[in-house]
Amino acid sequence: MRKAHQRARRATIAALALAAAIPMSASGLQQELPGGLALSVVDVDFLERADNSRIYMVDSTLARIDEFIDFGCPTCRSFYILRTDSLKTNLVDTGRANFVVRMFPLARLMRGFHAAEAALCAGGLNDQQGFEAMQHRLYMNQSVWQPLQDPIPVFLQFAADINLPLEDFQACLIRDTVAPLILSDMNLAQVLSVEGTPTFVVNRGGELTGEVKLTGEEGISSFEEAVTRLSGPGN
Repeated sequence: MRKAHQRARRATIAALALAAAIPMSASGLQQELPGGLALSVVDVDFLERADNSRIYMVDSTLARIDEFIDFGCPTCRSFYILRTDSLKTNLVDTGRANFVVRMFPLARLMRGFHAAEAALCAGGLNDQQGFEAMQHRLYMNQSVWQPLQDPIPVFLQFAADINLPLEDFQACLIRDTVAPLILSDMNLAQVLSVEGTPTFVVNRGGELTGEVKLTGEEGISSFEEAVTRLSGPGN
C-alpha cells in the first residue's frame, strides 16, 4: 500500500513540475512525458525528496492530519513549540495517524513563501533531517527574519548552520525549485476551505474528506478524538 502511495505521489509531483515549467537541469538528464514533453529527472527527484521530507507516513490507509502553516505565523510557532512533539508522540509514533506539514503562506507577505521554500529546499537536500532543522530555525528565529525586506541572507546562514551545501541551497531558492509543492498546498487549502494558520485538517485514510478542522488552540485530546472517530469501524 505504501509503495502504491509513493508511486502516485511521484506521478503527481511530475505533473506539478511540468505545470510549473521548471527549467531543465544542466545535466541534461530528461524524462519523456506524454505528448513528447520532457522534464528534468533531477528536478522530479529533488521535488520528491522535498515532498517526502515533510510527510510522516505510517500507513497510507490510516487517518491523516494535514497541518497548514505559515512560518511567520505566531500561533504556528506556539503550536510547534508546545504541542507538535506531543502530537507526533501520541498519534504518529504510535502508528495511529499520518502527519503532513503543508505550506500556506499568507498572500500579503512574500516572506512566508520564501521561508516555505527554505524549509522544502533543506528537505530536498537532506531529507527529513534537513526539513526539521530548517523548520526549527525558522520558528525559533521568527522575529529575526520576518521583519526583513529580504530574509534570504538569514536563510543562507541557517543553511550554513545545519551544514547544507550552500550553492545548491541558494540555487534552489533562486530557481524557485520547490514552488510547485507550495502552490499545490495553497490550492489544496482553497479546496478544503482553509482560511488561516495553523489549520489542521483530519482526513480518513486514503481519502481527502476534510470534514474535521482544528486550530492551533486545540488540545491534543481533540486530535486524538478526531483520529479515533475517522479510523473507527466503517470509516
